[in-house]
Amino acid sequence: MGVETVLALFEEVSCHKPEDVTKLVKKLEQQWRILKSHDLISLTQRDLNTISRQGSNAYFKAVTSAKLARATYKVIKCFPKVCEEALQKDLIIRIEKLFVSTDLSDLKTLSLLLDQNQDAKSLAKSSFGKLSKLLSATLNKNLTTLSQQDAKEHLHCGAKLCIQALQLCKINMQQLLKATQEHSSRSTCSHVENHGYWKKIVLILISHLMQISNRDYLLLVGTALAMLFNCAPSLQIIESSYLDIISLVSQERNTFEFCSIHFCQDSSTEKDTFLPVIAMIKGLLVSCDKNTLKSGKHPLIFQVFAQIHNYCKGPTSQHYLSFQILALWCQKLEELDALRPSVICLHFIAPFLNCDGSKKNRLSSERFEQGITTKHNLGTNLEIKEDIANEGEKESSNDPAGPYYMSAECPVLSSILDCIWLNWDNPVDGVSEYVLEIFRRLLNIWFNCVQDGTSNYSNLCEELFERVISMAWYSKTRYKPLSLLLPHINHEKAVALNSRLRSELLMCMKTNHLASVASDTYKACLHQLLSKKEEFPAKNWEITWMPVLISGLQSEHMLQRLKVSTYWLEPTITLVASSEELLLSHLQKQLLELVEETRSANYERVLYAWTVISRVARENLHSCIQLHCEDLVHAALSSYDDLVRAEAFHLLASTVKKSEPVSELEIKLFMEFIPFNLKTDSASFRHNLSSSICKALVRVRDSCLSSVRAQTFDSSILKQGLVFVNWLYELLMLSLAPGSSYQRRQTTFDLLFVLLETLMYQEDCVSKKGKAHEKADILVKYAQKEGLWNFFSSAHFLTLLHCLEDGAEEIQKESFKLLNIYFKWPNMIDHDTSLRQTDLSSEDSPQLVSKLSFARQLMDRAFYLINRPRAYENHSGLLLFSLVLDKYIIDQNMAVLLAQDQTFSLNAPQTTPKDRMESDNISCDSAFNLLNLLVSQVENSLEALAKNVAANVKMHPVHGILQCINRCLTCISHHIRKRQLILEDWHSKLKHVIKLNYRVIDFILDILAGGKSITDCPSFADIGSALENLVSLDEEQDGETTTLSPEFQLLLSWCWINLKESCSCLAGVTASSLLMDRKSCLDETVLQSVGGKFIKVLTTCRHRGAIEGCRSGLYQFSLSLMSSNAGELVHIPRVILQEVLESLSGNCLTSSVTRRSAGLPVIVQTILQAACRCEDLILLQCTVKELYSFAIEPLPQEHSQQHDLRQSHALNILKAIFCDASLAPRLMSLLSKVVILVIEGFDSSSWAIRNAATQLISTLVTRIFGQKSKIGSTGSMSLEEFSTLYPDLLSHICSKLNVYMESGETLVRPSLYVMLTILANLGPMPRHQDSASCRSCLQRAAEFFLGSPVYSLRKLAAQVWVSLSPLDQADSTLQEILQQLLGNRTSLNSLHGWLLCAYNIFSSGHKSFKTSHMLINFCVANQWLTSGGSSCLLIASLVMQTIQLALGHIEVMNKQLLSGVWSLSESFLTSVNTNAHALQVAKKQCLSDCINTLHMLCQKSTDSDLEIRFQKVLEKHLKLNDPELQAEVLECLYEGLRGDTLTLGNSLQSLLWKKMLFSSHSLNFIKTVEILLILKLKKYLIEEDIDTHIGLSEAIASESKNNSTLCLRKAYFDLEGIIIGISSDERLLKRMRAVAAWCDLQVRFSCPTANESIRLSAASSLRTCGVRIIDFCSNHKDLENVDVCLVNIAKSTLTLLEDTEDDVRQEVSLFINQLCNQAKIHYSIAYSAFSEFISEKLFWCSGLCSLLLEFLYRKDSIRNTVTRAFSSESGILFEAETCSAMSEEHISRIWAFFTLKNMLKHPGVCSKKLREITSAASKDLRSMMPLIYENFKGRPIFNISVEESVLSVFLGVFLLVALCKTMSNDAVETEFMTAVSDLHKVQGLHPFLWRRYYDSDPLIICNLLDTRDFLKGLG
Repeated sequence: MGVETVLALFEEVSCHKPEDVTKLVKKLEQQWRILKSHDLISLTQRDLNTISRQGSNAYFKAVTSAKLARATYKVIKCFPKVCEEALQKDLIIRIEKLFVSTDLSDLKTLSLLLDQNQDAKSLAKSSFGKLSKLLSATLNKNLTTLSQQDAKEHLHCGAKLCIQALQLCKINMQQLLKATQEHSSRSTCSHVENHGYWKKIVLILISHLMQISNRDYLLLVGTALAMLFNCAPSLQIIESSYLDIISLVSQERNTFEFCSIHFCQDSSTEKDTFLPVIAMIKGLLVSCDKNTLKSGKHPLIFQVFAQIHNYCKGPTSQHYLSFQILALWCQKLEELDALRPSVICLHFIAPFLNCDGSKKNRLSSERFEQGITTKHNLGTNLEIKEDIANEGEKESSNDPAGPYYMSAECPVLSSILDCIWLNWDNPVDGVSEYVLEIFRRLLNIWFNCVQDGTSNYSNLCEELFERVISMAWYSKTRYKPLSLLLPHINHEKAVALNSRLRSELLMCMKTNHLASVASDTYKACLHQLLSKKEEFPAKNWEITWMPVLISGLQSEHMLQRLKVSTYWLEPTITLVASSEELLLSHLQKQLLELVEETRSANYERVLYAWTVISRVARENLHSCIQLHCEDLVHAALSSYDDLVRAEAFHLLASTVKKSEPVSELEIKLFMEFIPFNLKTDSASFRHNLSSSICKALVRVRDSCLSSVRAQTFDSSILKQGLVFVNWLYELLMLSLAPGSSYQRRQTTFDLLFVLLETLMYQEDCVSKKGKAHEKADILVKYAQKEGLWNFFSSAHFLTLLHCLEDGAEEIQKESFKLLNIYFKWPNMIDHDTSLRQTDLSSEDSPQLVSKLSFARQLMDRAFYLINRPRAYENHSGLLLFSLVLDKYIIDQNMAVLLAQDQTFSLNAPQTTPKDRMESDNISCDSAFNLLNLLVSQVENSLEALAKNVAANVKMHPVHGILQCINRCLTCISHHIRKRQLILEDWHSKLKHVIKLNYRVIDFILDILAGGKSITDCPSFADIGSALENLVSLDEEQDGETTTLSPEFQLLLSWCWINLKESCSCLAGVTASSLLMDRKSCLDETVLQSVGGKFIKVLTTCRHRGAIEGCRSGLYQFSLSLMSSNAGELVHIPRVILQEVLESLSGNCLTSSVTRRSAGLPVIVQTILQAACRCEDLILLQCTVKELYSFAIEPLPQEHSQQHDLRQSHALNILKAIFCDASLAPRLMSLLSKVVILVIEGFDSSSWAIRNAATQLISTLVTRIFGQKSKIGSTGSMSLEEFSTLYPDLLSHICSKLNVYMESGETLVRPSLYVMLTILANLGPMPRHQDSASCRSCLQRAAEFFLGSPVYSLRKLAAQVWVSLSPLDQADSTLQEILQQLLGNRTSLNSLHGWLLCAYNIFSSGHKSFKTSHMLINFCVANQWLTSGGSSCLLIASLVMQTIQLALGHIEVMNKQLLSGVWSLSESFLTSVNTNAHALQVAKKQCLSDCINTLHMLCQKSTDSDLEIRFQKVLEKHLKLNDPELQAEVLECLYEGLRGDTLTLGNSLQSLLWKKMLFSSHSLNFIKTVEILLILKLKKYLIEEDIDTHIGLSEAIASESKNNSTLCLRKAYFDLEGIIIGISSDERLLKRMRAVAAWCDLQVRFSCPTANESIRLSAASSLRTCGVRIIDFCSNHKDLENVDVCLVNIAKSTLTLLEDTEDDVRQEVSLFINQLCNQAKIHYSIAYSAFSEFISEKLFWCSGLCSLLLEFLYRKDSIRNTVTRAFSSESGILFEAETCSAMSEEHISRIWAFFTLKNMLKHPGVCSKKLREITSAASKDLRSMMPLIYENFKGRPIFNISVEESVLSVFLGVFLLVALCKTMSNDAVETEFMTAVSDLHKVQGLHPFLWRRYYDSDPLIICNLLDTRDFLKGLG
């Protein structure tokens, strides 16, 4: 054991940083284990002394972290006891010194030692006088010389030390106070001295309590004072001290006395007393023992209750602390067991309970003494009584009177319930959790009292349950108390009280915000069910809950399925024994019944339920560990539904035991289906797949590691696991080949990170669940010894390196992270030594390059990309540059040189690794030199750009170099801080960089200004003109517009990107200037000028990209300064913010910088974000209040609409603040004021203010009510809750509505809409919970506006009226509405308004069977309603809509009611057809509503004649001559067919054909074709007697369509497909040319550049007639055009399978499933099915063979591709998309190879074509080899093989050779084989092409599509 190792470790601890703690703790633990196993007696005294000294220093530095200090102490204790004793001696000496120092760092150290070290605690107890003196000096210290942050920390540390001292020296303090109280003559000098110290301490703490407003400090002070009071000699003194101090801080009294300590305050000062009072109450509750809380004439705990309660009823700003204290109070009350057997009269509390927290009822000891008499019996009862009527009089009777503790009249119980009932969903963060805790503890207290017989209120929970259950089912506040009440209620009674609870809970699972609380209720129901202790609880569960659970798992609503499976399944399976067996058996029966419907959505939902239940059972039950029903697992893995497949992968990976070996079946299924699921565009599926693979890899790792450690190397588990991991890694690396889609690459990187995190241990990474631990290295070494798991070979390295040039920045970043974290870059050796195998080479790769040459290539490539105009190429270059900077320039100290051609180069370092270890300064020299070179390059570029911007912008993008400068600054400053280096000219270099960025910003702003002053803030038009002039001058275009030209777009992009990067660089400079102690090396004036430059950009530039880029820079700038330790730096962003506000207050901004105040909100919001990040909330509050003061100012008498006023700017800034999720929650207390401000702003005479108010109101409404729920049309916040949270706002709304009603106006008032919108978001409450006094006033206002002539006003008023109606009295509410309808029959506006109320009654949850019957009977019985509806179709439409809602709640209708509704609908339909209503706006809507009503009646009725009548009604209205009405009927038919709720008979289908054939209305024609298409796809199309229509249809479909619109061309195309699909063979024989033309059009419609609807139409048409065409062609092989048709069908299918839209891909997969006669599968699996079909059924088609061969090689493709790769260096910003983002050319070639390989098994297939292609390929390749050699020469890393098109062509050639090998030898061209062999020998090919594909089948690549061959190889 080396002493040097321990000493070095102690040295690391002594100079550690916070981020090093985890690593050091781990090192110390390892060292401790080593030391434990060594004998340390032989150490010399010198070594022991050194260890003792260094260990003591290390321990004192480690006390900042308790873990680190403990670990250090453990290591010291391993040495002989002399070391520990030396540490203790040193500790005493150091603490003695700390006792006399008031320095902040010493105080912190002392506090930490008192927390952690026992010796320090003992010393403190014995040094009470010294500690008292230190505390007195600390709190009396003058803090004016300290910075604001240091002063704050000093106070906190002083208060904390007081608490620690009182904890440790409680006995000393008690003795001191007792001696003082008794005025003992024997008091020693030390007593007097200590009393003097503590007198000063107490007086200072009380003064701080009265004066300081810092919340955290006040809470510490309150605790310290409370602990001091608890040391008083008697309980009476303790009680009076608490009550008196509370009276003092609440300003009810001016003096305070405690044990000879007197305090007097100035009564004239007024301040907020909330925090001081709360601090004292919290201190009381935290520090008092049970005896103190329950003793006295009135228990102290009850005496403080009223104050807590009143604060809870106060403003929202007080709610968090108030409810926190109330929860603590309830906790203490629950702990006071001695109170339970007592009968306590609590009348004395009632007078002190009020809602406004006013002073008149606050607590004081005198007030209790004056108003209350007490009788304390010595028996078991503590009786307290009080006279409520006359507070000062005493009763003569000694009998207890009044409400008792936890009785029905208990004021504590009722007031707490009243307080929490309106705060279940309090918007203040954390309050709702406290409310739940309070309610839970209250129920426990009540239950205990009932159990003890001291409470007669046994039915409390039943009453509360009824109260809760009567709330709306979609109210979140309903379920929070429900889950806590259920354990106290009988299960049968609970079900009886609300039989609908189960279905309502299930409905809650459809929304995110209700799912968790409903799940808690479900769990409570389960526990309640299981508490019955029955023998077979599963039987009861099966009857009550199993149907509900299965319904949720099979729901059509995807979110509901997810939530039920997430929240309900696990508790069910773990709690209810055998529930999984019941569920699985039930579902397996369902699947057997649906076996014929494997393509149906219903089957998929049942399969999902089976899969998720199996998965949860495997995760939780040991009995379900085996994987059963392989066919169902296979079906789930093949499913087209992402959810089903994700759950299937989870099922494979999940087990109870996390180290369970992965079985052979699981590995087989993983290897079969992982390749098919890599190309997915579903982020959620990607996440689930990664999670599943992670679980599987953890199982592989742990099980294989166990085998290796047990040395069972021949274990099949070990072999299977190692091979599976190796296969997976190789597959993932091959999936990163150039040309792979973004989706495949993203999934691949996700899985790569999972794999490496699980298997490769990283010392520096934070350990978390699932990540590799140190022991994993044993398994990795064993696997590599076996020739597996070569994760970091050169092939893999280069593959990831090339991914840095991907077009997506996400992929670039992922690749960079992998290279930077996991790949070990080579150490620098002689520059002519080749890369070693362990670093960057492998056995199967050619020798690459020297390491210096490799670094130079990286540098060259980085700067090539950095100087490209495209942003993603710059980003690639930046990442490459970062790798070179970190791995070579910094780590290896390679020198950077600038060549004569202005290119950067690297030279080998002149120093050895040993020199670099000894001198830290050397490591920054090269980086510093590089920074200078980069700065000079930007300066040169600016000079060139100044001559001609448009011409030189392609050659000098600048922004890439700015990014590199920023990266250099970050890297250098990191090393300076880490190694505490001193660079003398660092600040001057930073100033130089700042000036450089100033030049760039000013230069670009001048360009955008176009020669004008930038202070005028050029408009978008001015910017466009300026840039257009520059481009026009360069291109010399004669007046031709250039705004859409590539040059213009490039220049505009160049401008805003450079502005963005310059601002980011300025922020980087600011961060880099903060070195040691977070203080800047730049002057304050320099940093202020940087802030000014940000403001200039934000207030003078209009481009959104530039503004957002500048926002990011300003945020980093502000955050860096505000987190600094220097007060003058923290002040800079505040100054910027104040200047902006002053510019508003002085109205300096006379014109708008742009609409919505543009940069001004960005400035304020960004600085406030940084302030909140640094916990400076005062700045946020002050800023909002100041903005409010600006916005509320009256408008000047004369103001121009051309200029923005400060009022509108203030509103726009407030919108930005309240939109910010990080700022808005901290401003809840100001919400009411701001909403009132906006309401007034709507009535402003200024358009700008009205516009700003409109923008702001939606944000505020969302902040008040949250996101609108989709399942309930009304809100979940009741009027009572609203009045509690926002009383001022509600009062303002009431008063303003009264003014409007008094004025008698019912027309448009802008503010009226805002107020009604707010009220309409409220939700109804049951009648017995109605406590809001303003409800009737608001309801009258709503009634007043129901008759408004404005439709939208009536609609809002109806919503308000219904939201204010009682929830549990729907019948009486509807009766009132019906009475109003009868009374307002003559006024159509009022009639419509009250009908809207009726409609809202049903749409908002006020619905029942009885209510529905009542409404329908009323509508049918009142003939005047029919006449009113006939005269106004708007009313008729609303009547029908309301009846539809009512019908939804009637399961069975009687004939009379049905007949009445039918007659009413027909009468309205008759009115629609009259000419008198031709101009009414609701005509089409009324027709649609009537038809939908009739349709619902047909569904409700079992009478088949009714369906016939309905079909006749549809036919009648289809025959109308009104195209608009016809269109509405067709729309109803279309929706009904889509939803499978409607079937069409023969006559109706025949009519549709006729209408389509003779329709002159194009939209109706299109809709009719869509209907016929649905009928065909769903197989509902009746083909009897259809030949009569086909002839005319063919004529229509074959018309000239060149002049048709896109929609018409699509319709003609669909119609032709339908005709082909239903045509006989005879007809197709006659129309073969038309069929071939349609197939050609199908290919064009499938083009990726086509419209999405066109591509979807092409996919649907394949299903319509694709199978029919293929069958026909297969039966008529000799016909002309057969090959053309089949080739075009195949082309279209393959193109659409790669479409970007999932709907299109799924349609094509359905076609392939139909073609192959198999179940519905995922589109990626459809490739294999389609390949198999072609090779087995269509192998005879020469056209298909030629098509597939063209996939491998097309004539001159090598020449064209290579030539294009050489000429691709253009300055175009955007390239035209010619193919789908999902397309993968190299994968298509592999697919074609497989298909051809299987086709060639049939003799004579395409051998001639193969010879022709190989001959052409040979010539093409030979002609291009010189050019290929030239490109690869000197470029072994970055060459044309990295281009996806080139790689794909080369791969096609290699696969062509492999295909030739499957044929006879004479079919293989020797010349071709030689040429391909020469190509393969070229050094520098992409690793994807390294294998010799023509020697053997490319098995590894084949796994991208199919793993069957590979699996055979494994077997």
